[in-house]
Amino acid sequence: MEAKLLCNNGVILDSEFLLDELPLVIGRSPEANICVVDRWVSRRHCEIAERDGLLVVRDLGSTHGTRLNGQPITESTLTPGDVLTVGLTTFLVSDNGQNLQSSGGGSTLVLRGAKPLGPVS
Repeated sequence: MEAKLLCNNGVILDSEFLLDELPLVIGRSPEANICVVDRWVSRRHCEIAERDGLLVVRDLGSTHGTRLNGQPITESTLTPGDVLTVGLTTFLVSDNGQNLQSSGGGSTLVLRGAKPLGPVS
């Protein structure tokens, strides 16, 4: 399955990240899979991983927290259309038009890593 994070505001404007290897870290560190250069982002801010066939985002003890759909979280599953906020940067979770694995009442993304695709056209 192809899935991605779309970013259209914050410090990474008009970018999208193909997710094809897990787990992946979003943070300010150059070693992060998705590096967000923003003073509101911790070096290792949050992690996206697969657990029991579900895609899960987990805050890694960041100073300013991780938000999902506007709500602070410590850990939560991700579904298409969710909005993940890290510092001043917001990512839209996209299934890239593919069918998703169903988990009870909704769809769940199962992702595999992060490759920058460049600006959104």
